[in-house]
Amino acid sequence: MTEVYYRTTPASAPAPQQPGRQSKRRLGWLLPAALACASGLLAFAPGGPGTAGALTLGIFAIAIWAWTSTKLPDTYVALCACLALVAVGALDTQQLFSALADDTIWLLLGAFLLAGGISASGLADYLGFKVISRARTVRQLFYLVTFALCATAFAIPATSGRAALALPIFTVLAGIFASQRAVVVGLSLLIPSVVLLSAVATLIGAGAHLITNQLLAAAGLEPISFLYWIVLGTPLALVSALAACEMILRMQVPREQRGSLDAETRSQLEVQRDNTLSPAMLRALVVLLVVISGWASSPATGIDPVLIALVGAAVMNFPGFTGAGIGASIKKTPLNILLFLAFTLALGTALNNTGAAGWLASVIFAPLGWLGAGGSLATVVVLTVLSLAAHLVIQSRSARSAVLIPLIIPLAMSQGLNPVASAFLSTAAAGFCHTLTSSAKPVALFSDIPDSPSFSPAELRSFATRFAPVMFALLMLFSWLIWPALGLNILSPTP
Repeated sequence: MTEVYYRTTPASAPAPQQPGRQSKRRLGWLLPAALACASGLLAFAPGGPGTAGALTLGIFAIAIWAWTSTKLPDTYVALCACLALVAVGALDTQQLFSALADDTIWLLLGAFLLAGGISASGLADYLGFKVISRARTVRQLFYLVTFALCATAFAIPATSGRAALALPIFTVLAGIFASQRAVVVGLSLLIPSVVLLSAVATLIGAGAHLITNQLLAAAGLEPISFLYWIVLGTPLALVSALAACEMILRMQVPREQRGSLDAETRSQLEVQRDNTLSPAMLRALVVLLVVISGWASSPATGIDPVLIALVGAAVMNFPGFTGAGIGASIKKTPLNILLFLAFTLALGTALNNTGAAGWLASVIFAPLGWLGAGGSLATVVVLTVLSLAAHLVIQSRSARSAVLIPLIIPLAMSQGLNPVASAFLSTAAAGFCHTLTSSAKPVALFSDIPDSPSFSPAELRSFATRFAPVMFALLMLFSWLIWPALGLNILSPTP
């Protein structure tokens, strides 16, 4: 007779949660509850924003809290905020649906579909290696990478897309300079930095630019045209990117490693240049140049830039034309960016239409009015510093514009400043978001690359600390001298 023995192990009791963590979680929800109560009180305050404005401010404040203090996706937070605005009557359904069908959404969609054709044809890699393979020194390599990345702002929408496009090129360079760790780490910091700083060169460089333009239109102001944005933004993009390049070179690469490339390294770079321009690449290049020319000349021709983008996208994704297909390009299109853009536009519309933005700006920046004649100058300095530092609290570049621009427009008007110039200055300052790896998607992408050294959080903070004063000085220079010479004077109250 066989005896069978069974052994059972008593189920382990769940680990008790730490009381501190529980209380912290409970306290975390006290802030949005307090914000909701405070907004309710504002509705009855004398000289307050009114009921609709108070409710809008409460929802706006809770959305900022969710963007900065929770792990909820930015797009989801913006959607919930819009639905709450509809529920309280601060935003009607037609305004919400109009935001989803806004011209800027279709412009960005067309640009993403164009980028899909460029990527599928191999044109981006071909041109990138053609440029950087001409380097004869490490210094030349860094500067050629900078110029090449600046050029992508005119063809590839959104900073995250440009960073992803540069990743394969960085991987090749990391392999070539594997024995020179300092060079690889410097490149890992250079690429996202230049991508972020150069985005201001063009209207499609970042979703935040489109948000700014639409918020200007919602306030009854003239948006900045595609060509004029290039005229205003390209000089700042080049100067700031080149300044960052030189600083990163000096900080990350020892002097003795910035000199001439050895024969083996040069030969490896030249191998990458040996690829020929295929017919698909040539067709993609022609379409791209035609589209960019059409965008730049749209004020003179009267052709809608959105139509130009969609026609270019249709040609670029024609079967067999560039190797791209409309289905594949749509799958690669970050729809969350498009939806986030639409929802933040609706949020900005509610802030403007209810008068909440104007009331909040007047309350926050009231002390600036005490400065008298110096108030305008102080306002420019304050909004620049605020825009430069906002990335420490609000990680999304588009979210920063959605939060700041509705406040800056009425502030500029009340201080006798040009609201269009003030909004453009804030948007340009938002390109500086290098302090934390979570501050921008390109920085996060290059902070942890498999099988390749990259910058550390301490190195990133060190660069940001040194570059922030440089960026502030450049913004002041452009605000007082360069942009007024180009027709955008921030001290002129007339847009």
